[in-house]
Amino acid sequence: MRKIIILLLISIAIRPAFSQELKISEIQRLGSGVNTEGHESQPMLTPKGDTLYFIRTGYEENTGGRYSGHDIWFSVLRNGSWSVAQNTLENLNSADNNAVVGISATGDQIYLINSYSPPMRRNRGVVYAKKDKGVWSIPKEIDLSLELKGDFYGFYMHPSEEILLISMNSKGSKGEEDLYVSLKKDEQWTKPIHLGDVINTSGYEISPFLSEGKDSLFFASNGHGGLGDADIFVSRRLSDNWQQWSAPVNLGDQVNSESFDAYYFQSGEKAFFSSSRAGNSDIYMITFEEAEKPEEAPEIAEENEEDIAQEEDDGGTKRETETIAKEPNKKVEGRAFGDLLEHTDTVYFGFDEYQLNTESKNTLNGIVATLKESAALNIKVTLTGHADNKGPEPYNKTLSRKRAEQVIEYLVSLGYKFSDVEVVAKGEQAPVSPNDTPEGRAKNRRVEIFLKAVD
Repeated sequence: MRKIIILLLISIAIRPAFSQELKISEIQRLGSGVNTEGHESQPMLTPKGDTLYFIRTGYEENTGGRYSGHDIWFSVLRNGSWSVAQNTLENLNSADNNAVVGISATGDQIYLINSYSPPMRRNRGVVYAKKDKGVWSIPKEIDLSLELKGDFYGFYMHPSEEILLISMNSKGSKGEEDLYVSLKKDEQWTKPIHLGDVINTSGYEISPFLSEGKDSLFFASNGHGGLGDADIFVSRRLSDNWQQWSAPVNLGDQVNSESFDAYYFQSGEKAFFSSSRAGNSDIYMITFEEAEKPEEAPEIAEENEEDIAQEEDDGGTKRETETIAKEPNKKVEGRAFGDLLEHTDTVYFGFDEYQLNTESKNTLNGIVATLKESAALNIKVTLTGHADNKGPEPYNKTLSRKRAEQVIEYLVSLGYKFSDVEVVAKGEQAPVSPNDTPEGRAKNRRVEIFLKAVD
């Protein structure tokens, strides 16, 4: 049962830009053109998908030799195979630690760890270089406000070049390294924002990667449990607030091992990560297969000024909807959803389950379709999870939270971003029906959804 639940969550979380679910078809260790007796990690694919950048450590042909820092290497995809990697990158490799941390959407600008400024005035941060006639320019510093503690830190620049994810130990960090984000606003980078306690632990969180759609965060951690030294996890961004995330989900034993697994990077139907499962750190490639398209959202009937209260019963699966007009006798249209209405819905769950059934998904599809058709800009959603009284109270409270998180993950996966999200776990403390009959308990296994426009 546990493995089934994990795979379900992964199928929701791993979505490429074209919004179709992907399933893992194959995972393979790249060949000797990429992996050697050295240590290869931090793979990053160009937007065209034809060049793979990565770093190699402990290798005689590095610019500074085997015992210097790591070099940037690249391999080119030719006729379905990766070429023998090279490190002939003028202006980018030195005897220091060199690494690519981001590539622009056009592919002509690259971001790197700053190992290029003179040591006495070098800021530990990020630099960029531009490609001109096939040659990368001398890297230039980006002005960042970082308070780094310790020598271990890392970055990921999103292709939009407006979002920089940071792994570092800083003032206010919970553990060894925490994840932060800095945003580019008016050509300036903001002070890093801590991603919050759902993501960060007393252990370390490293190697962040943000999906192209900016809604799925992949990272490695030793603080969320797992199979080995470090595992790769994914979390969904639940709102425009960078501190509201779903509970991280382990990618499972197809990806993770008992060794160190990190540096996940996804582009379209392929993903890469590094793992030391075979001894030294090597780079692995995941190939996805396109899954079936999800059911389209049902047509939503127009609502007028009449209040609506209904209960449907379909084979034991119930749904309750209530729409409350703040100003009766006004037609609901345009921004009226936000300006005139508060909207509540309830979805129900099976015993000891938090998976969404088809009826629940149809309810949520309808909510998002209504929101997208309206012009409401700022919608706050409050999800309150409930359980019946079967089982220990702490377990039921956790179960009720998982139910609420499943609902928000599904809403976000449909492409709607809320201005604020609140998840409340009531457990068995707020029943709407007595728990002494199966029917009563079924009514209590629920998530209440409350939508409200905010200024």
